[in-house]
Amino acid sequence: MLLQFRIIDELPNNKQYLCLSEDQCLQSDMTPCHKRPKRDTWRETSPSGFYYQGRWRTLQCSNKLDHPVSRSYVNCLRGCHVLLIGDSNLRSWFIHINHMLNMTITTEKINIKWYTTLEAENVKLNASLALAVHANPFYGGYNALPKTSVQSVAWQLDQVNTTRHIVVVIHMYLHLARTIPDEYRAHVKEAKRGIDRLFKRAPNAAVFIKGPHGVTTSSFQAPVDFIRKIQEQILFEEFKNIIDKVVFLNQWDMTAGSASIPIHTNKDHLNNMVDLFLSYFCH
Repeated sequence: MLLQFRIIDELPNNKQYLCLSEDQCLQSDMTPCHKRPKRDTWRETSPSGFYYQGRWRTLQCSNKLDHPVSRSYVNCLRGCHVLLIGDSNLRSWFIHINHMLNMTITTEKINIKWYTTLEAENVKLNASLALAVHANPFYGGYNALPKTSVQSVAWQLDQVNTTRHIVVVIHMYLHLARTIPDEYRAHVKEAKRGIDRLFKRAPNAAVFIKGPHGVTTSSFQAPVDFIRKIQEQILFEEFKNIIDKVVFLNQWDMTAGSASIPIHTNKDHLNNMVDLFLSYFCH
């Protein structure tokens, strides 16, 4: 059944309503996401948002970007160094941001894979971008993963040059879904120590934790809907004393709610994920 609804904007209480009928409405806060307290991102309830005309709309804040969207990327990330630490899902983010900012990749790929650190820059914008993998366990295939590339999140953060404004996105999920919770917690504890050291060197650094996303493909045989709950709980427990400084990016509802199938999200999901991240950073 196709649901018919309407959106009511520009109400005096800065709220937005998605209405299926006169008495069935979802309320959405229209305060820009960058003004939302960071600690609130760790305590979201479901549903956290909805799709409307192909765009993800959060219920807790307004994640609208300027049009064209490429203008938001330029305005937000000018003068910034963006470091992505994770797996191939953040590789997709790297490719997307690199394209939107018209950057030039300054490192060479050693093979068809990407497991060495990738870097890109736009000199005119004084902006740079880097992608690094998190530590083992990281399943990259035979001879695909140089030992020098497999470093902890904390080690990667310690290498950051803080002469530019630092933006960090950390994603630890599917490669660690095959490990026991204690091992995942050890990774999170180490990442937390690295973030603490980064804030001492760069107090204004913007740090984001990219949460798990829905995966329903039969080729990945792990109960990710259960595993993600364990991982999110561990993240919250270990980050509880810095949730005022770090944004948690809820990626579950926008993928599970649309029955996302592949391990690597499709282009529409990717665009919405990165746009959500920017909405929390763009002023």
